[in-house]
Amino acid sequence: MWAEKFKTPEELEIAYKHSSTEGRRLAAAIKDQQQANETATAALKAELTELKMSAEAGPEIAEPTEQELEAMGPVKAMRLMQKISERKALTKSLKEKKEARESEAKRYDTDLRAHINQSIAQMKGNSKDFPKYIELQEEMGAIMDMEEQGPQNGPLIMYLAAYGRDALRQAAEATKKSSESTEQAKAKAKAAAVVAGAPGGSGSAPGDPGGGAAPDPDSDEAHNQRLIAAANRRNLTL
Repeated sequence: MWAEKFKTPEELEIAYKHSSTEGRRLAAAIKDQQQANETATAALKAELTELKMSAEAGPEIAEPTEQELEAMGPVKAMRLMQKISERKALTKSLKEKKEARESEAKRYDTDLRAHINQSIAQMKGNSKDFPKYIELQEEMGAIMDMEEQGPQNGPLIMYLAAYGRDALRQAAEATKKSSESTEQAKAKAKAAAVVAGAPGGSGSAPGDPGGGAAPDPDSDEAHNQRLIAAANRRNLTL
């Protein structure tokens, strides 16, 4: 048995089932961890964006009271109020850009999902270019699980993809050759039918309604044909 570890085929089958179960469990755990990492990453990105906005806008300036403005004098008060106004305008602009980026990201995600769903629907309905699409969904899911388990499965996934493309190409070529052979057979049959119906062919020839080979010159059939031909000539000269 395999590596002399299992004594019977039954032991090997049980171990295989256990390994498959453990593989699915690990794949699910990895997927959950990836989702948790993505959520944490998104939160960190949002926090980092806020920090960048604050750093770009500069430290927040507290609104002065009327008494404080009067104490500053008109020139200093005007400069301070101008700085406050400029910071507010910059902060507003940065927030608008942030919201625009988020809206664009959501729109991209929506468009991407719609495109994927449309592609799936087209492949399901096109059995010529994508044969056995529905039957292969379980296999596609297994390949996606392999991809999620990490880049170590990359070489195998690339091989499976290349083998699939080659199989599709060979199937298309075989279908094309079969179609060409069918068309050639039809053309030959049509040509044979035309030849059979032409003078000298297997069909009836002019002056020979019965078709076939010419009769013996000394036979009664040949004599009758000569009489018919002579009568036809007399009719034509009248």
